[in-house]
Amino acid sequence: MSTNLSIENLTVRYGGFTALGGVSLEVPAGSTLGLVGESGSGKSTLARTVAGLIVPDAGVLALGGQPLAARRTRAQRKQIQMVFQNPDASLNPRHSVRRILSEALRFHRVTTDRASTERRCRELLELVRLDGGALDRYPREFSGGQRQRIAIARALSVEPELLIADEPTSALDVSVQRSVLDLLGNIKAQLNLTVLFISHDLGVIHAVSDTVAVMRQGVLVETKPNGEFFAGPDTAYGRELLAAVPRMPAAAPN
Repeated sequence: MSTNLSIENLTVRYGGFTALGGVSLEVPAGSTLGLVGESGSGKSTLARTVAGLIVPDAGVLALGGQPLAARRTRAQRKQIQMVFQNPDASLNPRHSVRRILSEALRFHRVTTDRASTERRCRELLELVRLDGGALDRYPREFSGGQRQRIAIARALSVEPELLIADEPTSALDVSVQRSVLDLLGNIKAQLNLTVLFISHDLGVIHAVSDTVAVMRQGVLVETKPNGEFFAGPDTAYGRELLAAVPRMPAAAPN
């Protein structure tokens, strides 16, 4: 069952710098909210705070109506999983795929013995369209797109209620991005996940999101349904972002 995310007046400060200045938003159960903004706008800080990697200075986070503690319990960490931008940094190069997946399963007590762990690892690889032979290989033996699939499998291994995807395709070649986005879309539908998807790329946001939220300098400046936002943002900053999206030149007349 999918779960809604509620964020109210979330504030994060680094010394005298305010990275998040009272952000409030809702991500309905089973939907994808696409969070967009230029570099330094606070997108990743918001993602990491929701994931429990940053302790906020103020504000309330709730998942399914239940408040999330600043210091997360094991159960709360299990509920929210994150896929990072660069799989090269998020996957331990010294660990096999089997160990990468099985450690998460054991830590969160999803499986209870070696047989069930092995079975679940193979199910996860099938979910992200990799064959079982990948279990005994290491991250360096895979392409960038395949490594990101492994990272997605690890995030899904503990059956989270909320998936946070922080620029999950920006480190990939354009030709690979589409397959990873399609994979995420299929998994979201299959597992009925709630997704917070962060990107600076409005083309990606348009492809994956139900709702678009725009951040600037740590403040949420606009939130609209996908179709309404791309038909016409309410704010000047939203219109600037949309105008900056590259477009193919018009074909010359014959």
